[in-house]
Amino acid sequence: MKKLFVLGFLFSSASAFARPPEPIDPPPRFIKKTFVNPKLDGIALDWCQQWAANCGKPAADEFCTLQGYDSSYSSAMAVDVGYTKLLTGEICNGAFCDSFEFIGCVAEI
Repeated sequence: MKKLFVLGFLFSSASAFARPPEPIDPPPRFIKKTFVNPKLDGIALDWCQQWAANCGKPAADEFCTLQGYDSSYSSAMAVDVGYTKLLTGEICNGAFCDSFEFIGCVAEI
């Protein structure tokens, strides 16, 4: 009986050591945040960085930088918002003024 117990212990111990170690998830390397209907001083952020220039990604990148992130990774246009503020501080006040539905910002940690 003693021999069976020892053999059983050896087999159960050996199988415990034969299992691969549990994978450890690496820490995240990036922090992401999505800004829905982003605003500048409480006014919808204009689609363009300067008046009718550097629209879309350049404006989103600068907005993200102002928020403490490295850059933007996604965005979508909100068409004909009507009243927006450019990053230069200028106001666009016309039916043709576009903004962002959202801007996704990212920073490496």
